[in-house]
Amino acid sequence: MRASELIEEHKMVKGLMAQLRAASEGGNTEEVSALRWKINRILLAHLAKEDRLVYPALISSGDRGTASTAHLISAEVGDLADKWRHYLSYWTVARIREDGEAFRAQTVAVEQALLARIEREEAELFPLLQSTPSDNPGRSGRVNAAGRA
Repeated sequence: MRASELIEEHKMVKGLMAQLRAASEGGNTEEVSALRWKINRILLAHLAKEDRLVYPALISSGDRGTASTAHLISAEVGDLADKWRHYLSYWTVARIREDGEAFRAQTVAVEQALLARIEREEAELFPLLQSTPSDNPGRSGRVNAAGRA
């Protein structure tokens, strides 16, 4: 897996989150529901790649600086999938209709958490994929399912 692929997925998720925010502000619960499930499918698959492949590969890279950075970022932002699942399950269509203002506030909070993770990964983590030694994951920015380049 290349860092560029992960960055493209980040762009896709950011775009969908912006659409979700706009739809929620417009009160279109059908569009909100459809967007949330679309985001769910893409986001959870993306987070699984990062949390199960990228972070562990960098943590076990053999480079102390790389491992430390990956561990720190994972500890700080690694619970995003759980936050997203809670948000998705809590905010049913009925609940969104009942309290649209609170839903919009939660949507902004989830989006901010997602954007913070994306910024950290792109600024601090993904460059490590490019600079990891050739016998470790990602010399060319690639990590496979076994966490190897």
